[in-house]
Amino acid sequence: MVQHRSHLEIGFTLANRYHIISRLGEGGMGAVFLANDLKLSGKQWAVKESLLHSHHAQGFVDEAAILVQLDHPFLPKIVDFFPPDANGYSYLVIDYIKGQSLQKLFSVNRAIPLEQIVKYAYQLCQVFDYLHHFKPKAIIYRDLKPSNVMIDEQNNIRLIDFGIARSYSSERHSDTMQLGTVGFAAPEQYEHQQTDPRTDLYTLGALMYYLLSGGHYYSPQLEKWQPFSEQVPEKLNNLIDKLLQNDPINRYQTAVEVQKQLEHLLVSIPAGSKTFPIQNSIKSDVSSTTMKRKLIVIGSLYANAGSTFTALSLARVLDQNFIPHALVESISNEPELYALLYGERHAPNYYSFTADRIYQGGMEKAKIWQNGNTEWHPLPPTGFQGNWQTEHTYKLLYSITQPIVLLDVSHYWEHPIVKEICLQADEIVVVAGPSLSKLKFPSTLDHLNCLLDLQLQGKSIQWIANRKAAFSAEKEWLAALPFTPICTIPELVYADMLKAQWSGKLIQDRDPYLHILTDCLKPLMNKIIPETYFTQADSKKKHFLSRWFN
Repeated sequence: MVQHRSHLEIGFTLANRYHIISRLGEGGMGAVFLANDLKLSGKQWAVKESLLHSHHAQGFVDEAAILVQLDHPFLPKIVDFFPPDANGYSYLVIDYIKGQSLQKLFSVNRAIPLEQIVKYAYQLCQVFDYLHHFKPKAIIYRDLKPSNVMIDEQNNIRLIDFGIARSYSSERHSDTMQLGTVGFAAPEQYEHQQTDPRTDLYTLGALMYYLLSGGHYYSPQLEKWQPFSEQVPEKLNNLIDKLLQNDPINRYQTAVEVQKQLEHLLVSIPAGSKTFPIQNSIKSDVSSTTMKRKLIVIGSLYANAGSTFTALSLARVLDQNFIPHALVESISNEPELYALLYGERHAPNYYSFTADRIYQGGMEKAKIWQNGNTEWHPLPPTGFQGNWQTEHTYKLLYSITQPIVLLDVSHYWEHPIVKEICLQADEIVVVAGPSLSKLKFPSTLDHLNCLLDLQLQGKSIQWIANRKAAFSAEKEWLAALPFTPICTIPELVYADMLKAQWSGKLIQDRDPYLHILTDCLKPLMNKIIPETYFTQADSKKKHFLSRWFN
């Protein structure tokens, strides 16, 4: 596991009191340690170390100020805190919860018993009711997701991580900063609107949808509500449908209302279904005109292994199959996509870069750079100027309405934003080439450890062997890769690549290479695209060709 660069080490004592004995886990911006209390014999605490507030000390003070006032059995209690030091590290000392996160519990077999899902939702309603009626001002949590819910040894929930919670004021018309996690955040969190208690209720519906669907994210932009199978009670279907309404007015208005409905459901769930894992529970007769939104993260095992080439290739194969999608260049990357696409020549008139627009707060519909079924979202060629945060990436992804989003992260697996976004990805694609020396780089091992950690957290990772060529150690190279590749892409003729570049075109759009890449990437396409869409694509192609030749 690639570790967050911490000032704490096993054996270190914080403030002459909290003796660090192990590392419990980490996120993009910090780590959590287990510590023995040297003053209270036998007492253990969780110490949360964070760099998140290194330039925003007040943000840390605000989070600590919220936590220190809270007193609820389903919330951890803060016992000490240390504002950012000279190096930017801040610390919270909180209750140590023996158990595991809901995300890890769910990742075991992508299923949780129906009764447990309803019970956890019921307990979350109790917490939300407490927070929403907190005095002197209500607290809106705003970031409910499986990784922020701990399940203790008594099988009860504990809601953790109040980093983006805020006090609610009815006089405000919008929040200062819209935050949340793609797949769980409410629409108003990304549309410059005020968040209120109904925002938390939407996230509860999104969490239940995720757990009941086997790990699918609900997208209000792309999907109409489809009831789950008969295994899920109709009342629960209706409850989740109401929670996930775009307009807050149409949702439940208070946590107590939802709590009462869940209480009735707990009593009415048939005994035989109480321990039945709901797997593949979405109805199979969903209209073929809708597609579950998917986020595909594409990166290299080491620098220049070919993640951008692979992302462009996958985009052109998707376009060939009439599947709408978007290719996004991650903020962590060295800008390259605009030049590869010959943006000076091909970008629309008055085109504004998506990253600039999102950062400046412009969520209005802007001119889209469209090429067939592909939307391009490159970085500005001179680089992005500004303090880009994780929430900006969430806003950018939320603003894209295409069902398939390809995010090229290059080799920056350890970047905090990339690590956070990978946890939301439906598939992670890793590209590796035949370079023996780069396979042995220390940084390559770091990247591999980071990817293994994502896999341990239940993320699906697909490997691609790039630049396959006939050479004496070809078998040894493929055997040296960490996992068996799902696809193998051959080395393209270098002269042809140069010819395409100097003519201002993508080699992926040239015959015979598009056909070669289509065949090579077919196993990955089968992994991320429903088979019905290929049938639909064939129908569109026949219709197009018929019109063309007639």
